[in-house]
Amino acid sequence: MKEVEQIEPKKELVVKEIDKTDRTVEETNAQIDSTTVSIENTIEGTKETIDKVGKILFGSKEGKAKSKNIVVIQIHSVEYGNENLSQLQEHIKGIKSVKKVSKTFANNNATISVESKKTADDIWQEVPQNLKQGFTINSVSENTISLKANN
Repeated sequence: MKEVEQIEPKKELVVKEIDKTDRTVEETNAQIDSTTVSIENTIEGTKETIDKVGKILFGSKEGKAKSKNIVVIQIHSVEYGNENLSQLQEHIKGIKSVKKVSKTFANNNATISVESKKTADDIWQEVPQNLKQGFTINSVSENTISLKANN
């Protein structure tokens, strides 16, 4: 009987440590995703800058090129097939200024990439309140929105 009493506190401690480790892994994954998106946005911005400088120095045979803006919406802690996620993606596809929408999913994190002339905040403002309630905003920048799915 004493052996069982000694095992239970140890078992509880191990479970707490496992939960703590799981949270740390989730946070690290979210940070990695955010860093990856930042790097991708930096690369895209650099490519556009090089293109613009080239056009200034060497001229352009095409008329003025319209600059496309890629907005990345990251949704953390979301299950694949989440109804709110599907509805959000479908609503964004229907926004007038949106040209192209794609979604990727890995490790309970979804990424929706949107080609639009609008900023991330402009696109978010066009999402109806009932869809917004399915998410909590972590951060918003010109080209990125980081959300957490409300379970």
